[in-house]
Amino acid sequence: MRDRIEEAIAERLTDPDFGVSELAAATALSASQLRRRMKAMYDRTPVQLIRHRRLEAGARLLQERADVTIGEVAYAVGFNSQSYFSRSFREAFGVPPSQYRGEGAAA
Repeated sequence: MRDRIEEAIAERLTDPDFGVSELAAATALSASQLRRRMKAMYDRTPVQLIRHRRLEAGARLLQERADVTIGEVAYAVGFNSQSYFSRSFREAFGVPPSQYRGEGAAA
């Protein structure tokens, strides 16, 4: 089940419309079954896991590609809003995306 969840998220990571109902359909579970199983497996809700995977992908992009803007990274990993991406990124990693990029480039 864990592999199916991870695979479904990875395949649709860039789709901003990908959410709980799409993940539930991809894993052949109801939304409530999916929430219950994910809470047990990941200690996160489906929304939290999808957002976390998007932020991880964004962090990789920031470190690998100095030629893309923060906005381009946000849209590339499925966020509709650069400000929401930046706010979520700061909550997850403790620094804003621009600073994370600087630290990644220096390291």
